[in-house]
Amino acid sequence: MDNWETIKADEIIQFNPTETIKKGTIAKKIAMEKLEPFTRDISGFELAEFKSGTKFRNGDTLLARITPCLENGKTSKVTILDEKEVAFGSTEFIVMRAKESISDEDYIYYLSRSPYWREIAIKSMVGSSGRQRVQLDVLKNTKLSIPSLEEQREIGKILRSIDEKIENNRKINHHLAEIIDAQFDLLLKNNELFKSSFSEIGEIIGGGTPSKKVEEYWNGNIPWLSPKDLSLNPVLFTDKGQNSITNLGYKKSSAKLMPRNSILFSSRAPIGYITIAENEISTNQGFKSIVPRPEYPYTFVYELLKQETPLLESSASGSTFKEVSGTQLKNHEIKIPSECVIAEFHQSVEPLFEAIKLNEKEIQTLAETRDMLLPKLMSGKLSVNQATK
Repeated sequence: MDNWETIKADEIIQFNPTETIKKGTIAKKIAMEKLEPFTRDISGFELAEFKSGTKFRNGDTLLARITPCLENGKTSKVTILDEKEVAFGSTEFIVMRAKESISDEDYIYYLSRSPYWREIAIKSMVGSSGRQRVQLDVLKNTKLSIPSLEEQREIGKILRSIDEKIENNRKINHHLAEIIDAQFDLLLKNNELFKSSFSEIGEIIGGGTPSKKVEEYWNGNIPWLSPKDLSLNPVLFTDKGQNSITNLGYKKSSAKLMPRNSILFSSRAPIGYITIAENEISTNQGFKSIVPRPEYPYTFVYELLKQETPLLESSASGSTFKEVSGTQLKNHEIKIPSECVIAEFHQSVEPLFEAIKLNEKEIQTLAETRDMLLPKLMSGKLSVNQATK
């Protein structure tokens, strides 16, 4: 760290660089929802008429400047455009671009992901509740200790290689999920179907939240899941949430322990997150979970619920926010094939579900490794040589 230089952020970062798109031009648009929490790569774009918005190119970092998007980790690097192409997006993005011959684009991206940078950005937020925004001048004037351009590139390379492995696993899982969906569609198309309901294929169970005023109810050994956990980490299999509860908290609330392979369905705020319990787990009241009966394997129930979610959501009710009630889920009419056909489907797709589970575990391990290395490399506490040993 002896040769690191202390400078202001705007000496190595070009904030909101000037780009031109003629009004009325059809161009690629990246909306805020295309940025996944704490994920480098952007999931996609749409073609739209340009009227206003931030403009950017490949290599730029997009940092959400508004609450709660920033706190939720919406910070990504643009890599999905053509060479020299200019795209546009939400006015709630701050664009961060590396300066030629001074800074490296990967280094700038991982700087924006570092706890140090995020803490400064979040603390700088001002405005009315729910609409607070980052103060750009605070970011521009933030003091940074910066290594040489060569070392920046090496740091970026180490962290990028981990994210590339994560992204590769995500692509594999996406492909596997498409295969499963296709097999499920064929299952329904090619077999005789019989009327049923979700209450006939499984037990519908709600959740609950222990009082947050009682410390003794929290930080125990019972995993506890909320819809927010799935919004931050949408996975097929779930073993825990950000919080856990104690045995006392469990007894003093309406939370229920869902057995392994239960299908956990967020029934409000928002409707439609679906995940499979990897182990025993409890949920808050934002879930209506299905414990499949033995003759209906979790693979089938998961796919069926996923298919029926749009219909369930369209018929949800509520004044403050829409909710799928337990009664509604129980009585929702479905059409299913015979038990022997369902068993054949399960036998065919279970290895694909297991492959996705293994990939998700590897993604989790890789992400933990990256998040451990990132602040140490960015602060100089860990050298490039030490990180690559």
